[in-house]
Amino acid sequence: VANPIFQEKRKLEMAFEKNFPDDYSSKYSLVTFNEDIGYREAMLRGRAQDKAILNLLSDGEIELPLPDQKVGLRPILEKVIKETEAILEDDRVAGLK
Repeated sequence: VANPIFQEKRKLEMAFEKNFPDDYSSKYSLVTFNEDIGYREAMLRGRAQDKAILNLLSDGEIELPLPDQKVGLRPILEKVIKETEAILEDDRVAGLK
């Protein structure tokens, strides 16, 4: 994908999965490799994560840390998790789940 925001999203996802494998799985990983949750739940969570990351990047609320800054990744991941949970809750309230 040529759009820089999608490239940034992918780099963040790869960094999250590498550095925090117990805390983050991309939509692809959730759907393909996670046997602990069903396909529908994996897709809903994965889509919410995608939306959260793209929104946070677009709004300038997060940015990629330098490659050697694992410490800088944790606060970004925490924002993504918080935003993902908010999106999932909004979807539940709206009856989309």
